[in-house]
Amino acid sequence: SGLGEEPVRALIGQEVGELMPEWVTVVDELSFPEQGFALQQFQEVNDRQVLYDTLLSLQARHERLKLGPNDAETSGRLDMSTADAASSGDAAVTTGVASDGVSGSLLLETGDSSSGVAGRVEVAGGAGLTGGDVRVAAGGAAADAAGGSMQLSSGASQQGASGDLVRTTSDGVTSGAATLSTGAAATGSSGDLSLHTGKTSTSGAGSVAVSGGVGANGGADVSVSAGANAAGLGGSLTLTTGASETGGDGSISGGLTISSAGAGSEGGSSGTVSISSGATSTGASGSVGVRSGSSESGPSGAVSIASGDTTDGGAAGDVQVAPGASTSAVGASVAVAGGIAEGGSGGR
Repeated sequence: SGLGEEPVRALIGQEVGELMPEWVTVVDELSFPEQGFALQQFQEVNDRQVLYDTLLSLQARHERLKLGPNDAETSGRLDMSTADAASSGDAAVTTGVASDGVSGSLLLETGDSSSGVAGRVEVAGGAGLTGGDVRVAAGGAAADAAGGSMQLSSGASQQGASGDLVRTTSDGVTSGAATLSTGAAATGSSGDLSLHTGKTSTSGAGSVAVSGGVGANGGADVSVSAGANAAGLGGSLTLTTGASETGGDGSISGGLTISSAGAGSEGGSSGTVSISSGATSTGASGSVGVRSGSSESGPSGAVSIASGDTTDGGAAGDVQVAPGASTSAVGASVAVAGGIAEGGSGGR
């Protein structure tokens, strides 16, 4: 045919013209007289313009996607960004929508290190007149299925301590609030909130400390309260010490101490400790009971109510047991009784 038998790479002008019409020129007739061959309305692709535009596109993409060189010590760095502008563009990394099965997972992690420290993962909002928010949320669910869970955990260690988990707001003229709560429930029960340390089989378990901050004009309050009920009984508040799982003679559960802090300077007073039930406008107020627990085989624990000692010539604190005042005709009684013994003498 005279056109040769070598393979040739080419573009179909009609298809290129649908996407990039400026790359295509329409020739009324392209003829090859020697071969007796001619094409009408031939669409010729400007291959030089294709080359230049492709190079410009790669250069523009390189500004947003940068690959650093490798060397003997480290692999090349990878940077991806949108262009600078009065308002910069968004960057989205997502997996595709699944019409029938499970959508794809998204994995963001650094590589392992066999001898050094593994790289960190940092997610941060941008700085500005108002700082950018950072939101991490699990996926929602349709119908009555459960929404996605969220797990935030530190790294494990094969022989040492696992990593710390720190949740804090940043310093500022006024620091931000930190809130840890479960969501509201429209019809069922809202979720539980559990705060505890992990178990240990060989040593002492970790402590749980809840404390208010130190202030120049007064320490911060710590408030622990049960939930209110719009129609019935409010929530209970229980303080319980840890039980001993071994059992038998010599096993003792943990002690419970409720005390105010000592005075911070000479001449100061320690804080007051008050245990009372709440006030009510119509019904009976709640009772206050102080007692030790029952014992099936040994003596039950003693109950002691005493004021503190004084060593500097001052008067020791009084102990007062008195019923409340009443506007009715009969005042409240005070009863102090010894214990009953089924087979011996009762207590005094």
